[in-house]
Amino acid sequence: MKYHFIPLHLIALSATVLFILLFFTGSRSEVSAIHTRAIPRTAYMTSSPGAQLQAFTGTWYSHGAALVIQSNGYATYTARAYSWCNTSAAPPCDVIKDNNIISGIRMELQFTHVQGDVAYGTVLTSTVGHVGSPVSLTLAHDHTASFTEVASKSPRVLCDLQAPVGRCGA
Repeated sequence: MKYHFIPLHLIALSATVLFILLFFTGSRSEVSAIHTRAIPRTAYMTSSPGAQLQAFTGTWYSHGAALVIQSNGYATYTARAYSWCNTSAAPPCDVIKDNNIISGIRMELQFTHVQGDVAYGTVLTSTVGHVGSPVSLTLAHDHTASFTEVASKSPRVLCDLQAPVGRCGA
């Protein structure tokens, strides 16, 4: 009998996509019940940055985080807060619902322009504040990118689907 193995990065990506689908397609009452400050779901449409964003579009992930960029520059970022809401932690905090971890850090972003290997944008909504703060995604040559939300001052390395297995965590 021949067994087929699924690469770990595809399993991590599948779990991230499932989380995004479950979270962003849930009803507003579910989101409000989980978090005291729900992000309003709005569709921000700007003139499309088009071809200049092509290298940046798609899903970027790391252990506990995902950044999904659409071709029009609109993006969602989710990340674990690593603080549980049931321990009297102040939001943002993570919760467990139906055996799934719902990440406490969520942002809607709009990337507007590209200079070289860097896409620049702005935070539209966020569970951590910083609305209006600049963000950037800097491409590296190993299928990774550095995501920086300027207000937090700590870049996070994210991977695309072709990154080496294990490069960006589970």
